[in-house]
Amino acid sequence: MSGAIIFVVVVSVTFVSLVRRLRKDVPKRDTVLSLKKRKKVHDAFVSYYSDGPDQNFARQYLHFALEMEAQPSFRLVFHERDFRADTLILTNIMNAIRNSNVAIIIMSQEYVNADWCREEFQECVEESKKDPMYKLFVILMQPLETLQNCTEYMEQYFRNKTFLDRNDPQLTGKLVEYLRELQVPEEEITQEHSV
Repeated sequence: MSGAIIFVVVVSVTFVSLVRRLRKDVPKRDTVLSLKKRKKVHDAFVSYYSDGPDQNFARQYLHFALEMEAQPSFRLVFHERDFRADTLILTNIMNAIRNSNVAIIIMSQEYVNADWCREEFQECVEESKKDPMYKLFVILMQPLETLQNCTEYMEQYFRNKTFLDRNDPQLTGKLVEYLRELQVPEEEITQEHSV
Protein backbone atom coordinates (compact mmCIF):
# COMPACT_ATOMS: atom_id res chain seq x y z
CA MET A 1 0.00 0.00 0.00
CA SER A 2 2.79 2.43 0.83
CA GLY A 3 4.37 1.73 -2.58
CA ALA A 4 1.13 2.85 -4.28
CA ILE A 5 1.07 6.09 -2.26
CA ILE A 6 4.69 6.85 -3.14
CA PHE A 7 3.93 6.18 -6.81
CA VAL A 8 0.91 8.59 -6.75
CA VAL A 9 2.99 11.29 -5.02
CA VAL A 10 5.84 10.94 -7.54
CA VAL A 11 3.42 11.06 -10.50
CA SER A 12 1.63 14.10 -9.01
CA VAL A 13 4.89 15.99 -8.38
CA THR A 14 6.12 15.16 -11.88
CA PHE A 15 2.82 16.32 -13.40
CA VAL A 16 2.82 19.61 -11.47
CA SER A 17 6.45 20.21 -12.45
CA LEU A 18 5.67 19.55 -16.11
CA VAL A 19 2.65 21.90 -16.07
CA ARG A 20 4.74 24.69 -14.51
CA ARG A 21 7.42 24.29 -17.17
CA LEU A 22 4.83 24.35 -19.95
CA ARG A 23 3.20 27.49 -18.52
CA LYS A 24 6.53 29.33 -18.71
CA ASP A 25 6.65 28.64 -22.46
CA VAL A 26 3.10 29.87 -23.13
CA PRO A 27 2.96 33.63 -23.63
CA LYS A 28 0.68 35.44 -21.24
CA ARG A 29 -2.36 37.25 -22.65
CA ASP A 30 -0.69 40.65 -22.12
CA THR A 31 2.37 39.47 -24.03
CA VAL A 32 0.24 38.31 -26.94
CA LEU A 33 -1.57 41.66 -27.02
CA SER A 34 1.68 43.62 -26.83
CA LEU A 35 3.07 41.58 -29.72
CA LYS A 36 -0.05 42.42 -31.68
CA LYS A 37 0.60 46.14 -31.35
CA ARG A 38 4.06 45.70 -32.88
CA LYS A 39 2.41 45.13 -36.24
CA LYS A 40 1.07 48.70 -36.20
CA VAL A 41 2.98 51.20 -38.28
CA HIS A 42 1.39 54.35 -36.85
CA ASP A 43 0.80 55.45 -33.30
CA ALA A 44 -2.45 57.26 -34.11
CA PHE A 45 -4.90 57.97 -36.88
CA VAL A 46 -6.21 61.53 -36.52
CA SER A 47 -9.82 61.86 -37.67
CA TYR A 48 -11.13 65.42 -38.09
CA TYR A 49 -13.25 67.66 -40.26
CA SER A 50 -11.08 69.11 -43.05
CA ASP A 51 -11.74 72.78 -42.51
CA GLY A 52 -11.74 75.58 -39.98
CA PRO A 53 -10.92 75.11 -36.31
CA ASP A 54 -10.91 71.28 -36.46
CA GLN A 55 -8.27 71.24 -39.17
CA ASN A 56 -6.23 73.93 -37.42
CA PHE A 57 -6.34 72.03 -34.14
CA ALA A 58 -5.33 68.74 -35.77
CA ARG A 59 -2.68 70.04 -38.15
CA GLN A 60 -1.16 72.69 -35.91
CA TYR A 61 -1.69 71.63 -32.29
CA LEU A 62 -1.57 67.81 -32.57
CA HIS A 63 1.04 67.79 -35.31
CA PHE A 64 3.31 70.10 -33.32
CA ALA A 65 2.70 68.57 -29.86
CA LEU A 66 2.93 64.91 -30.86
CA GLU A 67 5.10 64.78 -33.98
CA MET A 68 7.45 67.71 -33.53
CA GLU A 69 7.77 68.42 -29.80
CA ALA A 70 7.36 65.00 -28.13
CA GLN A 71 10.57 62.98 -27.81
CA PRO A 72 10.62 60.45 -29.29
CA SER A 73 7.98 61.75 -31.67
CA PHE A 74 4.82 59.87 -32.53
CA ARG A 75 3.81 58.64 -35.97
CA LEU A 76 0.42 60.18 -36.80
CA VAL A 77 -1.77 59.71 -39.86
CA PHE A 78 -3.39 62.85 -41.30
CA HIS A 79 -5.62 62.18 -44.29
CA GLU A 80 -4.52 65.29 -46.21
CA ARG A 81 -0.87 64.36 -45.89
CA ASP A 82 -0.82 60.56 -45.72
CA PHE A 83 -3.69 59.14 -47.76
CA ARG A 84 -2.62 57.76 -51.12
CA ALA A 85 -4.06 59.56 -54.14
CA ASP A 86 -4.28 56.33 -56.16
CA THR A 87 -6.41 54.56 -53.52
CA LEU A 88 -10.13 54.73 -52.75
CA ILE A 89 -10.99 56.97 -49.79
CA LEU A 90 -12.64 54.14 -47.85
CA THR A 91 -9.60 51.91 -48.42
CA ASN A 92 -7.32 54.71 -47.17
CA ILE A 93 -9.51 55.10 -44.08
CA MET A 94 -9.50 51.37 -43.33
CA ASN A 95 -5.72 51.10 -43.82
CA ALA A 96 -5.12 54.10 -41.55
CA ILE A 97 -7.32 52.64 -38.82
CA ARG A 98 -5.92 49.11 -39.02
CA ASN A 99 -2.31 50.29 -39.12
CA SER A 100 -2.63 52.56 -36.07
CA ASN A 101 -2.70 51.80 -32.34
CA VAL A 102 -5.34 54.42 -31.59
CA ALA A 103 -7.67 56.91 -33.22
CA ILE A 104 -7.74 60.52 -32.10
CA ILE A 105 -11.14 61.96 -33.02
CA ILE A 106 -11.56 65.75 -33.14
CA MET A 107 -15.29 65.96 -32.38
CA SER A 108 -17.25 69.04 -33.39
CA GLN A 109 -20.60 69.83 -34.99
CA GLU A 110 -18.88 69.98 -38.38
CA TYR A 111 -17.44 66.50 -37.76
CA VAL A 112 -20.88 65.14 -36.83
CA ASN A 113 -22.39 66.63 -40.00
CA ALA A 114 -19.74 65.33 -42.44
CA ASP A 115 -20.42 61.97 -44.11
CA TRP A 116 -16.76 60.90 -44.30
CA CYS A 117 -16.20 61.81 -40.65
CA ARG A 118 -19.24 59.75 -39.66
CA GLU A 119 -17.81 56.84 -41.66
CA GLU A 120 -14.40 57.19 -40.01
CA PHE A 121 -15.97 57.29 -36.55
CA GLN A 122 -18.05 54.17 -37.21
CA GLU A 123 -15.04 52.28 -38.57
CA CYS A 124 -12.94 53.29 -35.54
CA VAL A 125 -15.65 52.05 -33.15
CA GLU A 126 -15.89 48.76 -35.08
CA GLU A 127 -12.10 48.32 -34.94
CA SER A 128 -12.15 48.89 -31.17
CA LYS A 129 -14.74 46.11 -30.83
CA LYS A 130 -12.58 43.67 -32.84
CA ASP A 131 -9.24 44.66 -31.33
CA PRO A 132 -9.12 45.21 -27.54
CA MET A 133 -5.82 47.11 -27.90
CA TYR A 134 -7.32 49.67 -30.30
CA LYS A 135 -8.50 52.77 -28.46
CA LEU A 136 -10.38 55.91 -29.36
CA PHE A 137 -9.56 59.28 -27.88
CA VAL A 138 -12.35 61.76 -28.52
CA ILE A 139 -11.34 65.39 -28.09
CA LEU A 140 -14.39 67.62 -27.78
CA MET A 141 -14.13 70.92 -29.59
CA GLN A 142 -17.38 72.03 -27.97
CA PRO A 143 -19.57 70.75 -25.10
CA LEU A 144 -21.06 67.33 -25.81
CA GLU A 145 -24.61 68.49 -25.08
CA THR A 146 -24.40 71.05 -27.92
CA LEU A 147 -23.74 68.42 -30.62
CA GLN A 148 -26.80 67.80 -32.79
CA ASN A 149 -27.71 65.12 -35.37
CA CYS A 150 -25.29 62.52 -33.98
CA THR A 151 -25.46 59.05 -35.51
CA GLU A 152 -26.61 56.12 -33.41
CA TYR A 153 -22.98 54.94 -33.28
CA MET A 154 -21.95 58.28 -31.84
CA GLU A 155 -24.79 58.42 -29.32
CA GLN A 156 -24.09 54.89 -28.13
CA TYR A 157 -20.39 55.67 -27.78
CA PHE A 158 -21.10 58.94 -25.95
CA ARG A 159 -23.26 57.16 -23.33
CA ASN A 160 -20.44 54.84 -22.27
CA LYS A 161 -17.18 56.76 -22.61
CA THR A 162 -15.30 59.73 -21.26
CA PHE A 163 -13.74 62.43 -23.39
CA LEU A 164 -10.88 64.84 -23.55
CA ASP A 165 -11.52 68.57 -23.67
CA ARG A 166 -9.53 70.66 -26.14
CA ASN A 167 -9.21 73.38 -23.47
CA ASP A 168 -7.73 71.02 -20.85
CA PRO A 169 -4.27 72.37 -19.96
CA GLN A 170 -3.11 68.77 -19.44
CA LEU A 171 -4.39 67.50 -22.80
CA THR A 172 -0.95 67.08 -24.36
CA GLY A 173 0.39 65.31 -21.27
CA LYS A 174 -2.52 62.88 -21.24
CA LEU A 175 -2.16 62.04 -24.92
CA VAL A 176 1.62 61.66 -24.69
CA GLU A 177 1.36 59.41 -21.63
CA TYR A 178 -1.05 56.98 -23.22
CA LEU A 179 0.56 56.98 -26.65
CA ARG A 180 3.96 56.36 -25.05
CA GLU A 181 2.59 53.15 -23.48
CA LEU A 182 1.62 51.84 -26.91
CA GLN A 183 4.50 53.21 -28.94
CA VAL A 184 6.87 50.85 -30.67
CA PRO A 185 10.24 52.28 -31.72
CA GLU A 186 10.44 52.77 -35.47
CA GLU A 187 13.44 50.48 -35.80
CA GLU A 188 11.37 47.62 -34.34
CA ILE A 189 8.74 47.85 -37.05
CA THR A 190 9.80 45.21 -39.51
CA GLN A 191 7.12 45.35 -42.16
CA GLU A 192 6.66 48.22 -44.54
CA HIS A 193 3.05 49.34 -44.73
CA SER A 194 1.33 52.11 -46.57
CA VAL A 195 -1.53 53.99 -44.97
